[in-house]
Amino acid sequence: MPDDALPADEDLTYAEATRGGSRQSAFVALHDPSFARYCAAYIPSMSGTWIRITAMGYLVYDLTGDPVKLGVVSFATSIPQLILSPLSGAFIDRVNRRNLLVGVQLLIVAVMAITAWLIGHDQITYPRLLLISVVLGALITFDWPVRIALIPALVDRPLLQNAIALNTSMFNLARVFGPTLAGWLIALVGMTWAFGVTALLMVPFPFVLLTIPRLKHLSIVRQEGSAWSQLVAGYQYIGRTPQIAALMLMNLIPVVLGMSYITMAPAYVHDVLEMDAATLGYLLAINGIGAFLGTFSIARFHQMQHRGTWLLRALVAFAVMLTVFGLTSTVWGAYVVVFLLGLTYGFISALNDTLVQLLVDEAYRGRVMSVYAMITGLSPAGALLAGGIASFLGIQWALASIGLLVLAYIPVLWLHTQLRSIN
Repeated sequence: MPDDALPADEDLTYAEATRGGSRQSAFVALHDPSFARYCAAYIPSMSGTWIRITAMGYLVYDLTGDPVKLGVVSFATSIPQLILSPLSGAFIDRVNRRNLLVGVQLLIVAVMAITAWLIGHDQITYPRLLLISVVLGALITFDWPVRIALIPALVDRPLLQNAIALNTSMFNLARVFGPTLAGWLIALVGMTWAFGVTALLMVPFPFVLLTIPRLKHLSIVRQEGSAWSQLVAGYQYIGRTPQIAALMLMNLIPVVLGMSYITMAPAYVHDVLEMDAATLGYLLAINGIGAFLGTFSIARFHQMQHRGTWLLRALVAFAVMLTVFGLTSTVWGAYVVVFLLGLTYGFISALNDTLVQLLVDEAYRGRVMSVYAMITGLSPAGALLAGGIASFLGIQWALASIGLLVLAYIPVLWLHTQLRSIN
């Protein structure tokens, strides 16, 4: 028996745990010690990521006071993903994914430490933030798709949907802790410590990956031909698998446009609500609570029927809430609406992630997840558009307009993709 295989009696226990109707233990995948160990390190790592996202946005707006430049910095993160993501997918399918993720994580820690040093020594400037964003974007190009692609190696097939949903739930749980902690750190001890704590929280994750038994002997699918031919084969696979193509399109406009409200949040809090960094932290934390509850519902119900139709319903709710959010100008109103935004998008994100992972062939997993991550990486482009609209119409109408654009995209998904056929 291979070192990373589970004994037969444990497999039976896990399989039995997933039977018995649509309801199951929401944490059943955590019965697997490998996945449990992964989760214990993943949450602080992702909390550090959200501290970085929150602090970066606040720092840029504090330096420039310009919503367009806020969007530009975010867009700078996405440029390397647009260029490298197609190639990274073929690379991921050819190497040991654990070792690649360990290396990438350590480099991100180094970038965060350098950023903290620059801030602490009064050397941080807008051009340097642009450069840091580009470097982070290049690393994230490999980081996110590898994280997603590792999940099937951590649990047995019957637990895969629950594990994917829990992984997305943890990402959103980190959205609760990270922005709140960022707001406190900025307000109490300053921006330097915000980035320093980011680095510290991310340190354990790569070392824990090295200790997980299931990841020690990852098999590598042997690929025939050049990296370029494998890249082309990956796109051809997506093209001839209409349900996966539909899920990719489902993620396109909601991510590219819809998620711009996160990037625009510092400007919204400063200009519309006329509040400080602590309020920004609370706003994003409440959004994270909603997202966590949205993803948690997917972990709880693993045999949901008509899942493609449920995705479309949730997207309608998300688009409406985004429009309402743009038109809201009170703190408590913003808290309520941003919670509902998180709830609906958390549901969409978790269900979409789960369906892609369940439908994809293992030989194409790295390439498909890289394309999926590339779409996610396009969200700063929407932020750039939102920043441009905001410079003419103001933050509120920019967000409301984007909500209406997302709403207009839904008939395209309904009429021209096979999303409805996904059960």
